[in-house]
Amino acid sequence: MTIFKTDVFIACKKLNGTTFDIIFADPPYNLEKINEIPAAIFNNDLLAPDGIAIIEHPGTVDFSSEPNFSNTASTVVLTSRSSKDNKQT
Repeated sequence: MTIFKTDVFIACKKLNGTTFDIIFADPPYNLEKINEIPAAIFNNDLLAPDGIAIIEHPGTVDFSSEPNFSNTASTVVLTSRSSKDNKQT
């Protein structure tokens, strides 16, 4: 397990292309760019196939329009699908 305690946006850029099975982000609830965290993760190809990204957030933030979204209380879970799951039948 590797833990990075740093700004999420800096980490996403530095780790571009490095994949992780689990990504946990616990940003300050008053972070102005909190809605940009999912894009930072996916645009930098950080989530491994079948991986999950867990993002803590206040109840006023709505991630429901994000692809692969599921919600549990104040936590958003974004899952990556393996390439076999994305094949059209």
